[in-house]
Amino acid sequence: MEQKLIIAINNFNQGPTLWSIEFPSGSATLLKSFGTNYGFSNFWLTKVGDLVYGQLNNETVNLGNGYAELWKTDATTVGTALVKDLAPTGPFGDFQFTTYQDKLVFVNSTPVAGHELWISSGTQSTTLMLKNIYPGAGDSQISSIVEADGLLYFAANDSVHGQELWVSDGTSERTNLLVDINPGLPGSNIYPLIPLNGSLYFSADDGVNGSEPYKSDGTPEGTQLIANISSSGSSSPTNFTLFQNEIYFSANKATYDYELYKEDLNAMAGATMIREINPTGSANIQDLYVHDDLLFFTANDGQHGVELWQTDGALSGTQLVFDIGPGITSAYPAEFWIILVCTRLIKYSPQVYFCQVAICYLKPLLPLHC
Repeated sequence: MEQKLIIAINNFNQGPTLWSIEFPSGSATLLKSFGTNYGFSNFWLTKVGDLVYGQLNNETVNLGNGYAELWKTDATTVGTALVKDLAPTGPFGDFQFTTYQDKLVFVNSTPVAGHELWISSGTQSTTLMLKNIYPGAGDSQISSIVEADGLLYFAANDSVHGQELWVSDGTSERTNLLVDINPGLPGSNIYPLIPLNGSLYFSADDGVNGSEPYKSDGTPEGTQLIANISSSGSSSPTNFTLFQNEIYFSANKATYDYELYKEDLNAMAGATMIREINPTGSANIQDLYVHDDLLFFTANDGQHGVELWQTDGALSGTQLVFDIGPGITSAYPAEFWIILVCTRLIKYSPQVYFCQVAICYLKPLLPLHC
């Protein structure tokens, strides 16, 4: 069965180009050459249904800065088209393209409304600002846009409550503040929003306990602090991951002392440290990834540098997999669980090749498996 890969290339001599590559044949089709009036673009390619959306910077009017355009493609030349000029006379936004049901949701900035949440069904008439959350041209500070259980959640500032948790069903009328965790203007600095196991997990500051782990079931009364891990400041939790039907994350139990935790509904404290991996400093837990019956992550135990670790959820099963960089030298095995192996170079233009890849993984203490 043929599959298509949409790629965007910035060419400083010809301007941006959009391509469709068919797998496994390797044939490539130029969908659109935008020309030198278009400057360097991040594209933010995002698939929504049968369409792929992207953003380009047209510098025809504002040389060196550009203005934002929203484009779409269905992987055909005739189906590659401009959707809408997003900010034809002023600054453009940071976008944060997100899929919501069959629509594209993103952040756009205009001189009149500032940074706000927009929604599109793929036509000019259906590409609209969802709501002017921060009245006037102020910045609503939208971040962490996610879909969960048919609703859209994000952090935003309405100028009254600071940056707090909001919810939307995709209409202006039902885009509202969900809960004011830190009452008043300061805001709770929510980040990130991770939907796991029927709840949203995130870090928030209530103005009393610092930035600590929270969860929400999508209701004000169901939004609650999981645990006050750091009694001396903020634990700044991150890397929320579902493993064995429990939520694992990294958090700072003291000043710069990141260790591995899990939500513990049976514990009075609300969360339990799995193991103090680095007793003399920070384990700097990162890159949590579940494979089979184990949770893998990178950590520094103070003796082996940053290396690959695993846990089965128990203290005794939390251990170094192997010391890739011997001694205190760090291997920094980020994204260790997936390795792309180039099996064949395919030429589709005089200058450009691409790899036909096999997705492989490294099982602990075993050779590479593809």
